[in-house]
Amino acid sequence: MSCAWGTCAGTEVCNFIDDNGDGQVDEGFDWVVGSWQTLLSGVPYAAVDDAVLLSNGNVAVTGAYGGGGGADKGFILIVSPAGSVVSGPLYTSIPKQGMGGAQITVTGSGEIAAVYGSTDYAGCSAGCPATLVRATQSPLQAVATVTIPYPFSVHAIPGFGWSTAGYITFATEQSTLNTHVSWLGSTAASVSRDIGVGLQGTGWGDLVVGTSAIAWASTHGANPATTVRFGLYALDGTQLLSSTLASSSNNPSVHTGSLAWFGSDLALGWSEYPSSQQLSRVARYSTSGTVVAGPTNVGATGRDLFGIAVLGPNLLVNTRVLPSVNTAIYRLRSDLQPVTSPSGPLVVGITNAYSPVMIPTSAGLLLVRGVYSGGTVLSALVHCPP
Repeated sequence: MSCAWGTCAGTEVCNFIDDNGDGQVDEGFDWVVGSWQTLLSGVPYAAVDDAVLLSNGNVAVTGAYGGGGGADKGFILIVSPAGSVVSGPLYTSIPKQGMGGAQITVTGSGEIAAVYGSTDYAGCSAGCPATLVRATQSPLQAVATVTIPYPFSVHAIPGFGWSTAGYITFATEQSTLNTHVSWLGSTAASVSRDIGVGLQGTGWGDLVVGTSAIAWASTHGANPATTVRFGLYALDGTQLLSSTLASSSNNPSVHTGSLAWFGSDLALGWSEYPSSQQLSRVARYSTSGTVVAGPTNVGATGRDLFGIAVLGPNLLVNTRVLPSVNTAIYRLRSDLQPVTSPSGPLVVGITNAYSPVMIPTSAGLLLVRGVYSGGTVLSALVHCPP
């Protein structure tokens, strides 16, 4: 019996841990979605884009809402492991006339930082700035707000992280949708290094920072993109693995969903769009670019991949059916086969709202989402059955 991922108790119980060391978390148990609670209200067209686990077990959440006419704002909330508000919101004004997504990270000293893209819905011909806010945790208070001086006009910033070299972003250009990894230093007041890593795609991608390497993934090819690629850099920007083909599809369009460190490997999830039926796929790669497991289809056709998260030896895959946004979470082993559970995937069942961001905590699996039409931000805790 291997117990590398958890305590060797011999008997599996439902506690979000692999008790018997068989590589499955809570096999034989169905998780339960708790009731939704309101974290924030009065925020029209609210969207939650990202969350990060803090060292004290709390979670920092970021998103944005649309006030219109240049009144859009980004927000940061700190919530408990079970999803109650601890502090915030901390608001940051977003320039121009439209929110362009939000990402969040935490530094080694505990400073929280969020980055917000922007759009003017008119092609950003004059450039649409990206805003970065740095904040303390207690109290949740901004210490600096800067406009990132990118050497290009930004379309979106789908990836953001922190390393010993400072803040790092994964951004796409407005005009070409070419992708860049950019090093911003510890204050984000300048771009110390900028590397173009990919050709034209759809503007989708992700970036994750590990202890010794930075990994990125994005779609590529003339819009619509038909390939997914990834690569690695050392923390200082030295290239470790050049752009590597993860998937090539004859389908009309491919979107990158999410990237995560999975042990010493990388887990990559993306969506393919054959005809009118979406298809969610995941794969596991070594840092040398070798396929470890997959690619594997997740669920039936018609599901779009929204995000992935790692829970011990398992991979959680957040999928949705569009346009109703009916969400289901799949639990996969390290070989990307399903974890044994009586009822299959966890059906969250959200309709007419954004899919939730998911993050494992000490209390279970925390879900946070914005309600576009209702102007609220909600949380729910996925927990074991009573």
